[in-house]
Amino acid sequence: PPRSTPSNSSAASDVYKRQAIASADELDFETIDAYVDGVLYSNIERDSSKLEVNPGDLLQFNINVENKFPRSERMEIDGIEMTVTINDIKGTDDLYFELREFGLDEGEETNKEVSFNIPEDVIPGDYIVEIRAAGTDDNGELQKARFVFPLKILRRQRDLYLHKPEIIPAGALC
Repeated sequence: PPRSTPSNSSAASDVYKRQAIASADELDFETIDAYVDGVLYSNIERDSSKLEVNPGDLLQFNINVENKFPRSERMEIDGIEMTVTINDIKGTDDLYFELREFGLDEGEETNKEVSFNIPEDVIPGDYIVEIRAAGTDDNGELQKARFVFPLKILRRQRDLYLHKPEIIPAGALC
């Protein structure tokens, strides 16, 4: 079965129980919306228990990232690196997306979009999605955010999936 990457086993257990785990400094994920095949499916922070997809679906995240320092502090966060990972979705391999480095002024927020094509040959089951961001503020302190939530991959009962079909000639008949 897929394994998680949260740092302790109780966190992993919570995620598999379909509960999201969040941690943040002054860099934070304000909202995370999930779209399946272009249709808004769920606001992850409010309803992480409903994110379910099928093999072949296009899964998109619209992630709002915010510098929570008040404008009065005049504290930018620069060199923000952000990643989104679906752990172990391809056997022991992850689906991984790394966004280009960016910065945020105090009180500023931005939206980042990430898309994944769910592989046709993925094994149905529970997987872990992990979103991480980290950057350095003007005092040289590391500011980071992390959000981990479950993803369930279903297989439609009535659909037939052919993965790498082959046609083998039966031979010549006389």
